[in-house]
Amino acid sequence: MMAVAPDTRRVQVAEHPRLLNLKEKFISKFGATPKFYARAPGRVNLIGEHIDYCGYSVLPMAVEQDILIAVEPVQTQVLQLANTNPLYPDFSSSVNDIQINAAQPLWHNYFLCGLKGIQEHFSLRNLTGMNCLVDGNIPASSGLSSSSALVCCAGLVAITAYGLTLSKPRTNIHLFHSHKTNVPNSLQRLTQRAYMILFEHLEVFSYGMPENFCCFPSGKTGTKEAPQRFGCDSAR
Repeated sequence: MMAVAPDTRRVQVAEHPRLLNLKEKFISKFGATPKFYARAPGRVNLIGEHIDYCGYSVLPMAVEQDILIAVEPVQTQVLQLANTNPLYPDFSSSVNDIQINAAQPLWHNYFLCGLKGIQEHFSLRNLTGMNCLVDGNIPASSGLSSSSALVCCAGLVAITAYGLTLSKPRTNIHLFHSHKTNVPNSLQRLTQRAYMILFEHLEVFSYGMPENFCCFPSGKTGTKEAPQRFGCDSAR
């Protein structure tokens, strides 16, 4: 598939209350105006739930809830991350020395996974940093893939900030295999469509949903990820 830049469109921030609020908070935090915004939606699996961790096929579909990131590229080599949710503390690091502690599932590690995945794929060195403010309305631990959306959105931020091109399925599959997140979401952007993802041969197939199709994700108080992954590994 031909490599292309991420899908972009111009919007009037003043016409979108959430973007306007994010812009104002960014200015208050960093003292500058964002240069661009990235978005990745959550997802619900119509077939398969967390089995994608082990490379099994799934049929996910995007939901309206999403992750938004306001971004300002800077000339230093410092990455500064902040979140509109006060439960998630600020984080800063050298953009050229990303360290991810898998034993500590802190919120910023998901952003670092997406960024590092792009760095590794393109063998990027001596990068300039960026200021990023993250805003999300995907309920945590709800099965709608808030963490995966953050990984995906961070990858889109890196591709855009550094002027790179990469096909959308290849972007998502690379992030999946590099950092073991569940199915990334940016390729699930079109409405009324689901995507069959076959990891064995790295293939993606698009399916249209009926016009009146409705999907109701059930609420969860926790996650079944660990036993599901164990079951998949045991079945191999």
